[in-house]
Amino acid sequence: MIFIDPIKDEENYTYSTIITYPKTTQISHGVYDNTVDMMNMITMIKTNIVERNITNVKGGKTDWKFFNDKIEFQRFLDYIVKKHLNMNPIFSRETWYCNKPEIDAWGNELKKGEYVKTHQHDHYHVILYLTEGNPLFIPELKITIKPQIGSYYIFEPFILHGVPEVTDDKNRYSLVANIKQDPNWEVHEELNKKNNI
Repeated sequence: MIFIDPIKDEENYTYSTIITYPKTTQISHGVYDNTVDMMNMITMIKTNIVERNITNVKGGKTDWKFFNDKIEFQRFLDYIVKKHLNMNPIFSRETWYCNKPEIDAWGNELKKGEYVKTHQHDHYHVILYLTEGNPLFIPELKITIKPQIGSYYIFEPFILHGVPEVTDDKNRYSLVANIKQDPNWEVHEELNKKNNI
């Protein structure tokens, strides 16, 4: 079993880890240190849960696009794009600035007895941990990630992952975003016109 050690707060670095077992994938990760924004994100998730136990998240979830227009999420997104511009292909200048991928960003809440079913995303996705909590298991790669406040991970598409049942009374909060490389071009055309791009 591979454990990805969390980055210490004083290490304001970013990493990309290449794993081959049984397939090769890149996991980019780092630490986001805007504690005020992360505290605000937790409050927003707590007060905007719209469903429980409906999706693969067998817990609480906001609307799929809840964080899309939130300034706190935009600051986080700007941070990781700049940090990983030359390290991760999803954040290359051509992919990010020319093709303008579409993004869905939402919040998850797990309480005692809740969990995340093992599943995969069709797109690149980012997880930002807003609290500590149960580990993220990536069974096919034999990886366990222990969440820490501010730690984030960027995964390639089709990586199976899940979270075991929460057994303590401390709620677990995270922000998740899908980065779609085949965006709805009509939506982006309207946005570009609106922003004079």
